[in-house]
Amino acid sequence: MAKEAAAGECHGDSESRRFLSRTSIAYLKRQETEAKSIGTKEWIEERTKQRQSYISPRKPGFRKELKSEGKADASRYYQLLTGHALIAPSPKDKLKITDSDQCWWCGGKQTREHLFKFCTGWKSEINVLWAT
Repeated sequence: MAKEAAAGECHGDSESRRFLSRTSIAYLKRQETEAKSIGTKEWIEERTKQRQSYISPRKPGFRKELKSEGKADASRYYQLLTGHALIAPSPKDKLKITDSDQCWWCGGKQTREHLFKFCTGWKSEINVLWAT
């Protein structure tokens, strides 16, 4: 049908004419997205009318505390928050580039909790962090 339409050789039957305006993939994808959005909205409305326990998700975006920080610092924060920071468990377990999960500063087991609470190599910084 697409080749015939491009060549100007449209069939006169109603079935062919009905699909002529809907031949692009972009159009079909847009229709699919709109249908999903409507379905999701209806599902949420149905669920919230039955019981008031559904809480819609927060809007995505930066944490307000990080808006004044530089991109590199905010990036490191989100890497730590999501578990994607390059600290010992990540290179050992996920990336398989080292055999040790030993802390690089004090020798304990390096985790987020260790770095922010117990690491003796960062003791003065940890004290300032928790004091503020």
